[in-house]
Amino acid sequence: MGCELCNNEDCYVDGIYKNNEDKYMLRLYTGWNEYWDDFDYGEIEVKYCPKCGRNLE
Repeated sequence: MGCELCNNEDCYVDGIYKNNEDKYMLRLYTGWNEYWDDFDYGEIEVKYCPKCGRNLE
């Protein structure tokens, strides 16, 4: 089956999803937030698979 993100049979990347603007976003967890009892995170747009380097366009 392989990676849904980049179609590489040997690759699987977690934390990436396609937003409603059809852009691939990578969610980066920055640490534990005790107030929310969850992880804080930021997001960046990615154009290449961060694991194997395949172009996502």
